[in-house]
Amino acid sequence: MSGAKDKPSDKANDPAENRPKLFWADPLFSLVFGLLFGVLVFVAGRFAFAAYQPAHQLSLAEPANGNSSPRLLLEAETDQFIYRASGIDLQPGSDILASIMSQLPAEITALQAGFANASSAPNLIDVTYQRLASSGPVHSLVRIERLVFDEGHSELSYATSLFNSLAPTENDIRPMFRTYPGMATSLTKRLCREIQKQKAIRIGKSAVFECEGYKAIDFFEGAPHAFVRSDQPNQFGGLRYYFSAESIGDASEGMYIVTVPQSEFRSELKEGYQSLFGGSPAAAK
Repeated sequence: MSGAKDKPSDKANDPAENRPKLFWADPLFSLVFGLLFGVLVFVAGRFAFAAYQPAHQLSLAEPANGNSSPRLLLEAETDQFIYRASGIDLQPGSDILASIMSQLPAEITALQAGFANASSAPNLIDVTYQRLASSGPVHSLVRIERLVFDEGHSELSYATSLFNSLAPTENDIRPMFRTYPGMATSLTKRLCREIQKQKAIRIGKSAVFECEGYKAIDFFEGAPHAFVRSDQPNQFGGLRYYFSAESIGDASEGMYIVTVPQSEFRSELKEGYQSLFGGSPAAAK
């Protein structure tokens, strides 16, 4: 995903640009693979597990503490690459962990097909599934994928998901919010303010960063996003966005991870969800 303000470059001649861009980097490609293999469906930075959605139940009782060590779920070697999947804060015996485990073999098959005719394939595909936070019936997850290549470089991408037992067929945050004219625009402006703060810290420019024109900057439809823990127990403290390099600026700036505090959007949630939010975003572990 790239912003509308991206400058022309020599990407067309870059071998990396000729590789299949899996998951949220290419929603159409991802959707096709999801439908073909019945595995993860990735659309605009969101993912859902087909095996999970009909369950309509959750057994994640323990809060996500953010400091658990990764637990190896599966490691496999194919003719093309080594695949490794790990989990963080995924409770043993939970529906979500069971669903992830059941889909990993199909995910490997999809990756093999995706890289079969690629000009450059990774040596290692390292995937981590992490439950970021839980509050009441809602659970927030992120999938981090690292591709390691012969050339000595790696590529990182993120996808996110929401599991809500009150709306088990949804994996998006939008149904949790009220609907009225101008609300989405107002929330996007609040996201923009947080981006501007991070821009000022990183690049130190006195000029204010203008958010208009960047497709990734949209509260609901932009970059992958997920609720994060609060400094208060069993509550969400904010909404975190994962902006890939170049999606909101020059590639040299790298990716941005921006968190909007829950105080900026709690009043826009439907009444039944407001009690799940409070405090401030907990510091990342």
